[in-house]
Amino acid sequence: FPIGAFWVRAPYADLLGPGTHASTFGGTPLACAVALRVLEVIQREDLADNARAVGEHLRTKLLALSQKYPSALKTVRGLGLMLGLELAPDIPAFANHGEAPSIQFVNRLHDAGLLTIPSG
Repeated sequence: FPIGAFWVRAPYADLLGPGTHASTFGGTPLACAVALRVLEVIQREDLADNARAVGEHLRTKLLALSQKYPSALKTVRGLGLMLGLELAPDIPAFANHGEAPSIQFVNRLHDAGLLTIPSG
């Protein structure tokens, strides 16, 4: 069910004219009902705090790996479970395979069951 939302402060909200920040089917009653239920689950299950805690644990582990393997993992950044890694451009394990190191890395993570995307 397509729906989107964002929070914006004045005076920025005044810059958004009618129809500039929505989609054709993004606000149907069914989509709004589904979105409301999703928000209720997020609140009831305390998913935001869980994401913060799990993300901090993951970030700590990734920072330890970046210290152990600085020639492969350059930086770790982000908040909650929205974390980013910067890989070194010349990791030997990813050399001469025809794909960018980031694609190879993400493919290996997918094979291990982790949902990730490359960027940058």
